[in-house]
Amino acid sequence: MTTTTEHSPFPSDETLAAYVEGTLDEETRERVAEHMAGCPECLEVLLVNGELEARGESDPSLEWNARPVAVHSNWWRNATIGLAAAAAVALVFYLLPRDDLRTLAKAAPPRRPSAVRITGFPYREPAPTMRGKEKEKPFDAATLEFERVAADVRQRAEKHPNAKTLRAAGVADLVLNEHHSAVKNLQSALIAKTGQSDAALALAASNDAAMLSDLAAAYIADGRYREASVAAERAWQLSKTPEIAWNRALAVELQAKNDQLAISYWRDYLEVDQNGDPRWRAEAEGRIAELENLLH
Repeated sequence: MTTTTEHSPFPSDETLAAYVEGTLDEETRERVAEHMAGCPECLEVLLVNGELEARGESDPSLEWNARPVAVHSNWWRNATIGLAAAAAVALVFYLLPRDDLRTLAKAAPPRRPSAVRITGFPYREPAPTMRGKEKEKPFDAATLEFERVAADVRQRAEKHPNAKTLRAAGVADLVLNEHHSAVKNLQSALIAKTGQSDAALALAASNDAAMLSDLAAAYIADGRYREASVAAERAWQLSKTPEIAWNRALAVELQAKNDQLAISYWRDYLEVDQNGDPRWRAEAEGRIAELENLLH
């Protein structure tokens, strides 16, 4: 007698698509991987899906470590359950796309070069402002490791320029204080993502709040505060995250045109990031105090 079972509602088609794109959070990504280890139906969808095959062939920057054409449904029928599960686990994790942004965030150096916030990056103490003659850059093993990671990211962007690789290269440039290059790469990423002809049109058309926020951060670091405000406000309309709120407030503050508005935006940030790293909140509260002093 044959018994049929209804497939679990998890993962949905949307979740599987996000898994392929590499945009799931860590917990959900692991749940999907564990599910596919015991679900030949979902794994086969992932492997023989036409979109995945196209991405594997047309977008080498994702660096799939296994080719979908190497596995067919017969493999499941001919293998034992135990071996199939073990192979599935390995294959699922092999198929994970490279996440350069996460790699960069994990390698973040001990100090951040500017006051901006980058999506997904942890808190780092701001680097001291250098006055007068530039001091010799100190030897810092963590910074050297970030530079090594950044070099790999930039190389992939040069070989396979697309929205993901260009954004990662722009973030690497931003952390390394190469502001002009950061702006250029992040603008190019936005153009690639939207298919628009220039950065202004891409900014208006984009629905990627995180990318817009990172572009705003690059504009701020490059001293282009008005453009930063436009990008950050567009991002804020799409999603109210701590990074977006921070860059939105910082852009307005640095324009030095409306301190009261900047204070209001910083309070928006504090409202959004109530459960975040308290060191970010302390910096924001310090900025509010300085702005309030200017008003009195």
